[in-house]
Amino acid sequence: MDAFVDSALAHLDLEHTVLLLASDHGNIEDVSIPGHTSNLTPTVLWGKGREAVGSAITSIADTAPALIRFLTGDSGTGN
Repeated sequence: MDAFVDSALAHLDLEHTVLLLASDHGNIEDVSIPGHTSNLTPTVLWGKGREAVGSAITSIADTAPALIRFLTGDSGTGN
C-alpha cells in the first residue's frame, strides 16, 4: 500500500488534483471478518480541494456526493 500511494503521489500534480483514499469495509483491524462492518473507516486526502472534499465527508455514503460537488463546482447551496 505504501508503494502504491508513494507512486501515485509522485506522479500527480497536487496543485491541480485531489487524491482520495478510502476504505469501505471497516474491518481492517480484523481481516478475518469477510464482510462489511459498521466500524469507522479511514479517508485520507491529498492535493487541491482536500479541505472542501474532506469537510463534506462524515460517512462513506458522503464520498461520491462530496467529490461530485467539488468536481462540478456545486457549493451545495442550490444556487
